[in-house]
Amino acid sequence: MNTSSDLAPTEAPEEFDSGKAVACVILGLSFLVGAPGNLLVIWTILRHIKQRSHTVVLVLHLAVADMLVIITLPLWIYSLLHTWVFGALVCKGLVYMIYVCMFSSIIFITIMSVERFLAICHPFMMRGWNSHSAMSKFLFFVWQFVILFIPDTAVSTYACSMNRSHELSHLEEKAPGDFDGGTVVACVILGLSFLVGAPGNLLVIWTILRHVKQCSHTVVVILHLAAADLLVLITLPLWIYSFAHSWVFGEACCKGMVFMIQACMYCSVFLITLMSVERFVAVRYPFASADWKRKKALNKVLLALWTAAFLFSIPVIPTQIVDGKSGEEQCLYRLYTSVTQELVCVLLETVVGYILPLSILVVCYGCLCSRITQMTFRSKRKSTVLIASVVIAFAVCWTPHHLGNILSLIILAVEEDAAERLEGVRSAMAFVTGAMVFISSTINPILYMFAAHSFRSSLRDIGIQKLFRHISSTSPGEGNREVSFVSKRHSNQTNSSQCVTESKDQMSVLLKMCENSGS
Repeated sequence: MNTSSDLAPTEAPEEFDSGKAVACVILGLSFLVGAPGNLLVIWTILRHIKQRSHTVVLVLHLAVADMLVIITLPLWIYSLLHTWVFGALVCKGLVYMIYVCMFSSIIFITIMSVERFLAICHPFMMRGWNSHSAMSKFLFFVWQFVILFIPDTAVSTYACSMNRSHELSHLEEKAPGDFDGGTVVACVILGLSFLVGAPGNLLVIWTILRHVKQCSHTVVVILHLAAADLLVLITLPLWIYSFAHSWVFGEACCKGMVFMIQACMYCSVFLITLMSVERFVAVRYPFASADWKRKKALNKVLLALWTAAFLFSIPVIPTQIVDGKSGEEQCLYRLYTSVTQELVCVLLETVVGYILPLSILVVCYGCLCSRITQMTFRSKRKSTVLIASVVIAFAVCWTPHHLGNILSLIILAVEEDAAERLEGVRSAMAFVTGAMVFISSTINPILYMFAAHSFRSSLRDIGIQKLFRHISSTSPGEGNREVSFVSKRHSNQTNSSQCVTESKDQMSVLLKMCENSGS
């Protein structure tokens, strides 16, 4: 969300309808992710896996089919942005190849599922199927069948519909709700953030509350972080609707939603900082960490963080307004009564919500870099790396937004001509940088999933559940284990004295037994 004043979206040099814009963004993302991803799969299997199972062979063919589809995407993006200039023959050939590969992908996925079912439920039936020659013949048959099966009517109909839509496109008027490319990208980012982040954070909350009985401090902080992120993400459908049309929910709702988002985002930053500081203390000062865990002061600290987050968010209530500077009313603007008020509000948000926490995070992990590789306990190293990944994601997602805030402060200090140019730059980047902030609320569950991948042992015991249990089971004793790691020499001396004491006790018992037998 853009939280700076006077947001005025710039007009795109060449407008086209929103459906095509969204399609271009989705196709572009699919190409950027899918092309290197499928190439990596193909290269890994061909280069590093010498003895390939049937499943691996099917995955290889599936990656090839997907790759053949994905490499056509730049041409489709160009044609959506401009027009089809590659001729009818190329059109028919590309559509034919896409249909062949898509049918092949469906068949390969079906074969993998059927083979897995037979291998588990009817293993004796799979004995004759396990030979590689049978699989090669079957795959050859699949490709031949699909290539010959695709009817010419499908391709010709598709080509004709493309030509017809191209002819009609010159007669159609543009929709009244067309909007610039920055808004389209923001809507796509917000939509993906909601679709991924809402169920992801719900899964984290449900897993911790339902399956983790004894929660460590780290897991409790993760629970609060997921709750704060979820409160932000549930507002996204309203923002997407307002970007696509206009803000129709009233100024009171605008102020309330922005206040809640601001408070939850402050709280997320504070919670990430708390996790990092606790990890730093646990590794560098284990005695203090053990004392902190015994005092059970975490609930008081969490209450203080939530209270501070709501207090720091109060300035948005009087300044946030609904305005129609871009022709449609939007809940995107701040109205300040003076330059001093704007300076104080923007500085407060940037210093408290970014510079100060980031400085603490950099100091903590700068001091921990040398110790992470020296940790003798693998569980502690995993927990530290997980929290570090959350910190890096926070920095990546929030830095562009606060650069925009710093730019707005520079605009207040420079001359009018330079201020207008800088305002154009800030306005152009406002939608995308604001939308990136919401990615920070989405990415944390994804990081937990990656961290939990190595813990997945069965379908009933999902990886993320085992991850939180693992963190909780290792965290309570972290201080004690680190104490023993730090004071190893003292521990060895104690063990030696215990051995001497035990030897003396055993000798006294032996002497008493001899005396009794003699008497």
